[in-house]
Amino acid sequence: MKTESINNLLKAKFGEQNSYSKDQLAQVTNLTIQRFDIAGNVSEVFVNELELFPNLEEVMIQQCVIDDEFIHYLCGLSKLKSLSLLYCDLDGNFSNLLNIPTLKDICLDGTDVPISLFQNGMYDTLILSNIEISDNVTFYVNKLDIRKATITNWNFLSNKIDTLIVSNTQYHTFEELKNYSHYLLVMDDDDPETVLEEVNA
Repeated sequence: MKTESINNLLKAKFGEQNSYSKDQLAQVTNLTIQRFDIAGNVSEVFVNELELFPNLEEVMIQQCVIDDEFIHYLCGLSKLKSLSLLYCDLDGNFSNLLNIPTLKDICLDGTDVPISLFQNGMYDTLILSNIEISDNVTFYVNKLDIRKATITNWNFLSNKIDTLIVSNTQYHTFEELKNYSHYLLVMDDDDPETVLEEVNA
């Protein structure tokens, strides 16, 4: 493999080899693709290598440019359930990704994607971190995590969201959350695993 982060994963899973068999690649269901190595050096990403993994279900992409070629290969992952984009630059038609029928869990962290694109999809989990929600938008989602998002328009609270996850600071700052009528999880600001309060349980 030419992509360093993919090669490192395969070495950790199967040991260092000159090449990996189709059977070995078929065992890989989770993949992380990074543009920078541990020393901070730029590492080239060969997106066509994605098609070598027929059973990928979860893909995390860090600090990459998501162009139309990248999106093309992601759309070719027929079993993709979960996609995380961490501090990526969008330079392609992101809406094509949202048409992947198996994709149910999306995490956007520091990746500027128009929130309005999510209006037409049905998702299990949507995590929005380090981005702004400022437009009128309708979410069809079972679980929406906005505890690290900047919210300037709360109109989406009128949607039926099964579980809304917010930070303790958000809950005690924004009056809109006090009137929220569905299930609300209030999480500790410093410990992301600690639930401080369950509202409307």
